[in-house]
Amino acid sequence: MRLHWPRLGNLYLQDGVWNKERLSHEGFVTFVSTLAEPWVADVLPIYSGLF
Repeated sequence: MRLHWPRLGNLYLQDGVWNKERLSHEGFVTFVSTLAEPWVADVLPIYSGLF
């Protein structure tokens, strides 16, 4: 299987919905794009979902 990066980016821009079908859990995009609390204090750019 070949990963198509623009489609993956579009999926994230649409909050995990593709062709009116939800492919990821609601809130997943926010989860992986938010800094994890322990790293905020240390000022390290490590995100919650490690993605």
